[in-house]
Amino acid sequence: MSKMSGVAFHEVGAGGERAEPASSFVVNARLEALIFRRQMFSWGLAALMMLGYFLFVLSIAYFPSLLGRLITGLAPATWGIPIGLGLLLLPFLIVALYVYRANNVYDREMADMEIGDTA
Repeated sequence: MSKMSGVAFHEVGAGGERAEPASSFVVNARLEALIFRRQMFSWGLAALMMLGYFLFVLSIAYFPSLLGRLITGLAPATWGIPIGLGLLLLPFLIVALYVYRANNVYDREMADMEIGDTA
């Protein structure tokens, strides 16, 4: 039987019988704090993505001349092109940031908790 956030549950095997947990990992305050931090970071990244799209749409609606302004007088490229490309690259950067943090912070903390639990 495992306990998470005050709710007890049993792991069930393939035949419907109760199986023993795969490890003796106990959910504790450190894990709950890690989960909370990870969720807040994820929501922050989602808000950043939404903010980028929202500002782009607002700039199209209220400042179309800004996006239509030429970058230089020599080339027919406008500021809308690099801003639009930046908006296309933003999700990749956000995903890369999350993967980096997940692999270097969250996984390391989980491993520390598992090692500390078995000792």
